[in-house]
Amino acid sequence: MAMHISSDQVEEETSGSFQFEEVDFKPQILNDPKKKELWTKWGFEDCSYLRAFSFDEFFSKHQSQVFFRDFFASKTVQSSLSVSSGRDSWRRVGPVRRVEVEELASSVTNMEFFDKLMQIEDPPVVRENGALVKCFDEFVDDLVLSDELHKLLVQEESDHYEVDPPSPCPRLPLRRPLVQG
Repeated sequence: MAMHISSDQVEEETSGSFQFEEVDFKPQILNDPKKKELWTKWGFEDCSYLRAFSFDEFFSKHQSQVFFRDFFASKTVQSSLSVSSGRDSWRRVGPVRRVEVEELASSVTNMEFFDKLMQIEDPPVVRENGALVKCFDEFVDDLVLSDELHKLLVQEESDHYEVDPPSPCPRLPLRRPLVQG
């Protein structure tokens, strides 16, 4: 699902029926040395962190709008969840005015999507060793672009913005991603 999250500081929305609690967990990816190496190589170590939450109601897809509105309105979530405001810099999410949820096609089940990224040159997006090509931080609507991949996905001025992801993966409408990867 894609989400557009507006973080204008306005009054808190009333919640629905979902209540959330943070769950203490250690991600399995960090226990596997090979996966941890990839996590670091792709720059996730410095620009992301993982949190887990449980909720108290049965969830079905038709409840997505209420679920995510309740999630971001939750005091528990707001006190735990942060967004990147630069390299190694984080700030709390704060009140969220609006959440839009859109279901995306998820029929790609192989890694061919990433092969296209390895072929892009001048400037490259991915190095021969698989590492993302970094760049100076640029800010677009509170989103920090610190590598050529983010620029390709978000900035219309990017040298590679017109490179289309393979079908059926449309360009994602990124405003403030909750999860990347």
